[in-house]
Amino acid sequence: DRYLLRVQLLELLEATGLSMPVDMVGYSFGGATAMNFAARHPDKVRRLALIAPAMFYARGNTAIRIVRIPGIGPIFMRLVGLRKMLAVAEDALAGVPERSECVRRFREQLARRGFVRAFVSFARSDALEDYRPLLKELGGQDRRVLLVWGTEDTVVPRQDMSAVRDSIEDVQYVELKDADHAVVFSDPSRVMDVVLPFLSA
Repeated sequence: DRYLLRVQLLELLEATGLSMPVDMVGYSFGGATAMNFAARHPDKVRRLALIAPAMFYARGNTAIRIVRIPGIGPIFMRLVGLRKMLAVAEDALAGVPERSECVRRFREQLARRGFVRAFVSFARSDALEDYRPLLKELGGQDRRVLLVWGTEDTVVPRQDMSAVRDSIEDVQYVELKDADHAVVFSDPSRVMDVVLPFLSA
């Protein structure tokens, strides 16, 4: 759940010995997790870069609704869910030079003992619910925020990006023309050309 993810991220930062506050970059669901962390630990995040943050992944997601059905979720995951997740990954990595190796590693993750049980538990928690209420808290904090979104993104809707811009005053918004949700894989240099100057300014 959100609390567990927040605690794990804090423990990771503390274990690395990094001096805080840190600059944090989050993509897709990682963007929502970064928002959650920054909102609850404002003193530990200096700058926040959000790349197509998936702030309400469960919204309209039929697969997630099925996974949440008691008794049905694990069966659905084994029969349909794992194949669907692999297909999404393969599609997102299309055109990436290291695609075959990335897909191989992802297959290994999906095949690990306990993966289905862990994912079902994750999907049934509050982790995939609406993160937009956090925007008010983030907007009240003294922090620069970068928001990056591709105009062909069909995972994260434009209105969610508008909600971020309306709530956070000091936000730098960059639209990547003709880029979809997988732009971090298909054209990472295009993303880094925006993110790195923001972090180094």
